[in-house]
Order: sequence, then C-alpha cells, then structure tokens
Amino acid sequence: MTYATDSILRSATAQCRIASPLGTMLLARTKHGLAGAWFERQKHHPETIGAPERADDPLLAETASQLREYFAGARTTFDVALDLQGTDFQRAVWSALLAIAPGRTTTYGEIARDLGVASAS
Repeated sequence: MTYATDSILRSATAQCRIASPLGTMLLARTKHGLAGAWFERQKHHPETIGAPERADDPLLAETASQLREYFAGARTTFDVALDLQGTDFQRAVWSALLAIAPGRTTTYGEIARDLGVASAS
C-alpha cells in the first residue's frame, strides 16, 4: 500500500466501478474531488475501500462520462475536480503531469529536473 492509496482509503466518500476498453476501473472520490482511479490488477489497486458504491454520485458519474469520451477518441482533456493525495513530492509530480499538453511528451528525468530533484527520476 502506498501513502497516497492509504490516505484515499481513509478519506473516500464514494466509489464506483466502470467498464473501459482496458478493463474494469475503480474510481474513488473524497469530499474534495476524484482521488483515485485504478485498473483491476494494477499495482497498488486497493483491496477494499470502505466508502459506499455510488455510481450515481455526480462527480463519479461525470468522471465516468469523460473517461468514456476519452476512450472513444472524443476527448483529450478532463475537467473534474481532483483531490491529489500523497507526499508533497508526489503532488508536485502529479501537477507537472497535469500540465503536459495533449499530444506532448516528457520524461521522468525532465520532470524531476524541473522540480529541482534530478536524482528522483
């Protein structure tokens, strides 16, 4: 279990599972926004989340809708509220990843250097 996953398990208020072309996904939210999205069998997938299953939760439903559009090739960006949980460094990396424009690439090394921690890649 990672720090971020453990934090999400403690603060999740709702969860749901959705089908995707890559397999079932688990989405979890807190009162502040989407906090987790995992594919079944991926590393760090939580065993269980104590939050209720709520496919009708407005944020989770909107997230599911945007993911369906993305997988259908009709969306390149997302605009759901996020609750990035983790260490300060993890949140900085996730913020850097969110800043990458659609169709652009970067490396972990470039992100680490931009964050001033070149050895972190």
